[in-house]
Amino acid sequence: MPENTLETKARRAIAQYNMLPPGALVLAALSGGADSVALTHFLCREGAGKFTLLVAHVNHGLRGGESDRDEEFAREFCAKSGLELFVKRVNVRREMQNGESEEVCGRRIRYAFFQEVLEQAWEPDQARELGQARRPPPARCIATAHTQNDSAETVLLNLVRGSGGAGLRGIPAVRGKNSELADEYENSQLSTVNLNSAEFIIRPLIHVSREDVVDYCVRHGISYVTDSSNHSDKYARNRVRTLVIPGLVTVNPAAVQTITRTAEFIARDEEYLSAQSAGEAEKIRRRHPFLGETYPVAGLLALPSPIRRRVLVAAALGASGHLPEAVHIKCMERLLENGGQTSLPGGF
Repeated sequence: MPENTLETKARRAIAQYNMLPPGALVLAALSGGADSVALTHFLCREGAGKFTLLVAHVNHGLRGGESDRDEEFAREFCAKSGLELFVKRVNVRREMQNGESEEVCGRRIRYAFFQEVLEQAWEPDQARELGQARRPPPARCIATAHTQNDSAETVLLNLVRGSGGAGLRGIPAVRGKNSELADEYENSQLSTVNLNSAEFIIRPLIHVSREDVVDYCVRHGISYVTDSSNHSDKYARNRVRTLVIPGLVTVNPAAVQTITRTAEFIARDEEYLSAQSAGEAEKIRRRHPFLGETYPVAGLLALPSPIRRRVLVAAALGASGHLPEAVHIKCMERLLENGGQTSLPGGF
């Protein structure tokens, strides 16, 4: 098979990041769009005898009849493919909490539902009844259809928001497996997703371009639906997708690949610096009986600037649940010098 197909790139990513341990329980997130349909179809073909595939769809109730159309498409697609589908219907606007955006609320609801499905799909009590008490539970994976283009868009969005090196890592291929890193770096407005120890998120299409996805659907005669909101300039990501990236491609036809390759280099550097920062933070951290974790000003000022900045980001993220942007980091550093107070994302 040619090197530039979705199948080849996805298999390479799966092997590189050990995404699918034998016997894993995999839940594919199916919206009905081309990316998620291609991913679900690919996993269905790959999974026979290797892992168990389930599918989940969330109807967010944000686009009226179009949302219902997407749900019906997901039901028909899974019925034809012989896949077990779990559906949740919700009105996101009614579920928004504490100033959440529709995007943040929808994501919170989706991942809570995905985890619920995975947990119910493997019941330890049932295993004990079958005499399998000593058999460990299978690895449980949430498979999402983020592509190389999505990762490049994320890098550019975080670049203009000033999120620093952590935000320039792009979308991780695997999240939650042997790592406590969360997806807040994918979008500074997105809240942390808390996964159980046996669960992690995988992105088999993370090295796959949108062109590869469309080619896959054409070759396999797969239909899909189109979300009309993807064409609205209301959302920053859409403007990056339709205006910024095409402009960059005129400078470098391989702009998307170059951006994501650079993001991988940054991710390696960030991993090392984050580990160093965590070690230094542990040395100076104090626990106050009423305030919880605190950091002495003198201890913070004594740290090298790159380390201090990462300690501040981690502390702010832990306190507010949101990734601080450059303006917040600058304000926090100013506080160390002059005292006072400042605000963090999320109204903290």
